[in-house]
Amino acid sequence: MQDQNSSLINIVSVPTLHGIKTIEIYSGDITKTDISADLLAISAFKNNYFPSENSLIGGLYKNLGINIEELSQKPSIDLRESLNCWVSADIKGAGFKRIICLENIRQEMSNDATLEELFNNLFATISLMDYKGISTKTIILPLLGTGDQKSELSTVLNSLISLSIEALNKNTGLESIYFIDRNVDRVELIDETVNEILQRDHDLQKEIIDSQQFDLFNEILKKLLRIKSSHQSFKNNNSINNLISKILSKNIRFYEIGILSRKIVELLMRDMTDGANVKTINDQIYYLQNNYNVATWMTSYIHVLKNLSNYAAHESNPSIFPQKITEKDRIVFSYSLNRFLEFYLEFKGRV
Repeated sequence: MQDQNSSLINIVSVPTLHGIKTIEIYSGDITKTDISADLLAISAFKNNYFPSENSLIGGLYKNLGINIEELSQKPSIDLRESLNCWVSADIKGAGFKRIICLENIRQEMSNDATLEELFNNLFATISLMDYKGISTKTIILPLLGTGDQKSELSTVLNSLISLSIEALNKNTGLESIYFIDRNVDRVELIDETVNEILQRDHDLQKEIIDSQQFDLFNEILKKLLRIKSSHQSFKNNNSINNLISKILSKNIRFYEIGILSRKIVELLMRDMTDGANVKTINDQIYYLQNNYNVATWMTSYIHVLKNLSNYAAHESNPSIFPQKITEKDRIVFSYSLNRFLEFYLEFKGRV
């Protein structure tokens, strides 16, 4: 998913009524990374898109040849008069399909507008895009207004992250928000703020790759690389690339592997049941059993992955017993993931 200049720092699940969604934090340059997304959010002064040297607008022009001034003249959605927002037409040759621009943050705040109001305008425009059938599943979100407009970083952080979580809950089409910054100190602040708002169980933060599981994760890595190269649409899949990157770094916590594995299981199950009118993992499991005679002992691995990854995503439930997963549970999860990936490759080799 990312080039040598960017890396996944943290991935946090946001359980919603519409399923598990994620906030992902990256260190890197937006204009040089290979992150794939439907939408890139930027901020600008009102009707002023000068590509200054250290701004994101400047980086987009210098590194990707994207002229924000030209895009602003023919937007697909123009809400500048009411919401200070506009959305570009389709963009070719970049990792994102469109740009959404929020204008005049600093000036509006001096006129007694709050950051919550301004960022709500941004997410309202994104919801409108979804209503109009424009895909907004994934959004790259820098710390808007903290560049040339010099808005206070801590205020922007708290407001933007809180409203991002709210947007993931409200917008059925929105699946993941990617926070990206090239400044390491700012990335750490993003990570700290997200962790404060969405606290995780201490056990879930335990790094899972130890000396006992090193060979197992090497096997998982090999299978992921085979899967990545087997299908054109998998080559730039965020979840596959992120899990590969995390395993290579040997620095992966249980909640990270749980969230990423859940997304990969959903992706591969959809591929195996392609064309069938089945959406949930349980329905997909029954479909494979009934139409391909897949053994129930094989699908039991999928149930293990689903249930343990749900725990990683949703946190503990005080009404269930036992309360905590153990080291043995984490090992079972890793073996189940390896076996499922092996099964997927065998399955695709037969059909």
